[in-house]
Amino acid sequence: DFGSDSSDTIRLIKLIIRSLVNPSELDTHFPVTRMKDWFEGLSWTQGVYYNPAGKEQHITSYVLHTYYAIMLFGRVIDDDLIFGLGQTLLSNEITSIQKYKQMNANSDIYDGFGENIEVGSIYSSKVTTLGANTLKHHCSFV
Repeated sequence: DFGSDSSDTIRLIKLIIRSLVNPSELDTHFPVTRMKDWFEGLSWTQGVYYNPAGKEQHITSYVLHTYYAIMLFGRVIDDDLIFGLGQTLLSNEITSIQKYKQMNANSDIYDGFGENIEVGSIYSSKVTTLGANTLKHHCSFV
């Protein structure tokens, strides 16, 4: 019966965390921080890989809650490495989301953004916004 021993459950959760946010380049089983693009600061929905349509991030709450859960799990099991990794990923992601998705009206991140300060999806080559009930594309990102 899986889960009857808390050590089995903790090992499984650690394996899932390792699959998502493995910090070690020496690990041959999982990529380093699978979804996180440290240069651009965002965690891409489908990971960091080549896609002709461009990398995409559309729902930020998923990744924020994932990193927050990792941080809390590290705190609960008293594992400073897991806690610190979750904390670092979460704080970096929040900074990037505030810069690229929740910017103020004076932001110059995107050319021609104008009054449309609500970003829908972010792609590596464009962003989508909703303005005057119309989906608009802006092609000057990153």
